[in-house]
Amino acid sequence: MARGCSFENCTFSGASLFVTAFENCRVSGCSFAGADLTGWAVRGGTLEYCVLDHCPLKKQDFSGISLRGTSFAEADLEKADLSGCDLTETVFRNAQLKECDLRRAKFSRTDIRFAKMQKTKIDLEGAVYLAGLLGAVVS
Repeated sequence: MARGCSFENCTFSGASLFVTAFENCRVSGCSFAGADLTGWAVRGGTLEYCVLDHCPLKKQDFSGISLRGTSFAEADLEKADLSGCDLTETVFRNAQLKECDLRRAKFSRTDIRFAKMQKTKIDLEGAVYLAGLLGAVVS
């Protein structure tokens, strides 16, 4: 378990973080693309400007942390908990968000247009943001 650590501009690509926990860590500018994240836990802290493209993150609990600027392109976040997260500038291009919890998440310049959503939990503020991305005029 990594507790209270800081990881900046690290490459975890191809690494096995099997059943590893990051607790209250500051993670910034790191790449996890292609890493084995089976059982990986992130509790508190931040995970900002990182790359988690193509990562299997089913049922991952990211609740309440800042994911600002992180890319989840084509990642599998089915049933993941992103409630209360800062998703400013976060990319979910072609990500799987089936049954994902996005309630109370902060959306700003979030690229979520091509994400696959089915039974995704979202609050009114998030729904208005998504409607705006799709061209709806909300007044």
